[in-house]
Amino acid sequence: MFLPLECDEDAQKLCARSVLIRSIHHVWAVGDSISDIVLQLKQLPPSFYEPYFAKENSWAVQVDGFCKTLTMQQKHLCREQFRFLDFQGQVDINNAIVELWLIMDYSQNNACNSINAEGDIIRLLWTHYSI
Repeated sequence: MFLPLECDEDAQKLCARSVLIRSIHHVWAVGDSISDIVLQLKQLPPSFYEPYFAKENSWAVQVDGFCKTLTMQQKHLCREQFRFLDFQGQVDINNAIVELWLIMDYSQNNACNSINAEGDIIRLLWTHYSI
C-alpha cells in the first residue's frame, strides 16, 4: 500500500498504533526495469542521498521478490546494477544503519503493464527502509 506521509515521525506514530505493520519504506524510485530505477536515482540531487551514504553509516542493499522467489544469483545481478552509488561506509548485511531495497513486485495487481524477459508482469521499487 502506498501512503503519503510528511515525515518519519508520522510513520512512527502510525506504527505505534498498529499491530500488523511489519515495515515502512520510503520510496525513492518506481519503474518497469532496473534501468528505469538507475536513471531516476542518477537524477536525484546529491543533497537527497548524501546523508545516507556518509562514512559513519553502515549499509546494505537488499533485493526482494514479491510473489516470486529470486535466486541468490538473480539478487546478486540486481545488486551489481547499483555499483554507481557512492557509499562511504562499510557493508553490513545483517545490521546496517542504512538499508536500501529493490522490491520486485510480480503480483497480479501491481498496476503495471511491463513484461520482463521471462514473461512476468513486473513493477520495481527502490526504497529506503525507514521503520
